Amino acid sequence: MKISYRKGLQSQMKKDDLQQEIIEIVAWVAEVDPAAIGLEDSLSQKHALHSLMRLELLAELEQRYKLELSEARLQGVDTLRQLIDIVFEEIDGR
Repeated sequence: MKISYRKGLQSQMKKDDLQQEIIEIVAWVAEVDPAAIGLEDSLSQKHALHSLMRLELLAELEQRYKLELSEARLQGVDTLRQLIDIVFEEIDGR
């Protein structure tokens, strides 16, 4: 399913859709099965996302959702749920 992120259409995006897309992105970066990723999983410990992988994830999220996420904004993010919440807030706040 393709979701449009053009201005004016963001309100149509559902958090569930965003959640599934971000799970797939994290799975791709971490090279794991999306089904193996839980919302409360530690991205750094359970899925071993080291600093370069986190940068790759950040770049993919920025490109996919047309965002500018600072590393400082993501500094304390460790769970998938935290990451989804931040991305959703950024998209919803445009």
